[in-house]
Amino acid sequence: MSVPEQEKKTRSLEGAIKQIRSSVADRDDAVSDLADLALTRLRVLEDELRPVTAQIQDRDRFPMALQPADPPRFWIDITTHVAMNRDHRIYRILKDTGLGRIVLLESDKVDKVADEITEMVARRIIEFEKTKESDLLLTKLGARTELQKRERRRVALRSAFAGLLIGLLAGAGGLFAYAWFFYQG
Repeated sequence: MSVPEQEKKTRSLEGAIKQIRSSVADRDDAVSDLADLALTRLRVLEDELRPVTAQIQDRDRFPMALQPADPPRFWIDITTHVAMNRDHRIYRILKDTGLGRIVLLESDKVDKVADEITEMVARRIIEFEKTKESDLLLTKLGARTELQKRERRRVALRSAFAGLLIGLLAGAGGLFAYAWFFYQG
C-alpha cells in the first residue's frame, strides 16, 4: 500500500467519525427539541389561560401552574393536569383518581383545551360555592335547633321551679291550716 492511499483511508475514517458525531449531535438536538416542544406548547396553553387564571381567587385550589419537569405538566388543580402525548402534538387533560389516571380530553387544538379547562374550573367553583352554602345553611339550622333546645330547657326549668314553689306554698298553707284548727279546738 502506498502512503497516499493510507492517508486517504485515514482521512476517510476521520471524515466518517466527524459525520457520525454530527448525526449523533443532530439526533440529540432533535430529542432535546422535542422536549422543548412540549414545554413550549404548554406555555402557549398557559398564555391562553392567563385571563382565566387572573380571575381565580382561590389559588390554593387552582394553582394553574406550569411544571417544567420531565415530562412537563400544566397543573389545573391538585389532581388534574395537562400533559402532551408522546409525539408532543396532542394536549391531554388527565385526572388522577383513586382508581387510576383517566383522560378527560385529548385534542391538538389549544383553544378547545383552554375552553374545557375554563368550563371545568367554573363547574368546580360552582360546586364549591354550593357546598359552602349548604354548610352555612346547616350551621344556621344547627344554631336555630340549638336555640330551640335552650328555650325548651328554660321553659322546663321555669315549670319545675313554678311547681316547686306552688308545692312549697301549698305545704306551708296546709301546715298553717292544720295548726290553726288544731290549736283552736
